[in-house]
Amino acid sequence: MGSKLDIRAQIAADAALQVEIGQALVAIADSLPQATELRIARIVLRTLEAGWDEHVSFQDEVVFPIVLGRHARRTAHIVERLRADHAGLSSRHAEIGRHLNGVLNGATNELAALEQTLRATFELRRDHLHVDAELSGWLPPAFSAAELSLCCNWEDSRPTPRFPLNVLKATQRRSFRLGGEGVH
Repeated sequence: MGSKLDIRAQIAADAALQVEIGQALVAIADSLPQATELRIARIVLRTLEAGWDEHVSFQDEVVFPIVLGRHARRTAHIVERLRADHAGLSSRHAEIGRHLNGVLNGATNELAALEQTLRATFELRRDHLHVDAELSGWLPPAFSAAELSLCCNWEDSRPTPRFPLNVLKATQRRSFRLGGEGVH
């Protein structure tokens, strides 16, 4: 088993990452049509889908089973909403990736579509994170051994080093905050 990753700490770290990615989406949109935030666009291109995959897998494998196991009748509609959001946002993230690749390769005809997609996706992500926070309120004050094992099993199935470090290590780059505020 893994290092008994703290479920609440993982949720907080994931939420912070998702907020930062959302802010980066807006920063890119705000820089268009000049496309002055190409450094941020490159980082988003590498982290958007990978970060979302981690978010989705943690919820599917840890958070949802815990909440549904304890409050199925009262939370099933929230979980279904989040699952629908996961699928829809995954599709939007892939679309953003296609547009960003085009812009980074000089396709200026992609700018209007990219800006619209970035802003719409930011709104959907923000709404999703509010529902995530609502669902987190249903987590128990203390977790059972079985619930903790869900978290350990999830952690053990992750690549080492953990995301986003595994993405950054692949290119031997230092880790920069998406907002450009230096190394962290």
